Amino acid sequence: MIVVDASCLYEAITGTINGEAVRERLLADPDQVAPHVVDVEVMNLVRRNLITGYLDATEADQAIDDLLQWP
Repeated sequence: MIVVDASCLYEAITGTINGEAVRERLLADPDQVAPHVVDVEVMNLVRRNLITGYLDATEADQAIDDLLQWP
């Protein structure tokens, strides 16, 4: 079982430097749990990084889509 926190999930859905490795590790173990507010926390990270220019609108939209489809 893996406990997924917001920073880990953010890495997985946005393709950061460590994101691919995080994504592979998470997908390798489908037995995952997360805090009930993890979606809100990840959305806040996406929003903050969109506002600061770290993500562009296309990347933010893709991150949201990936979050909604996350297992």
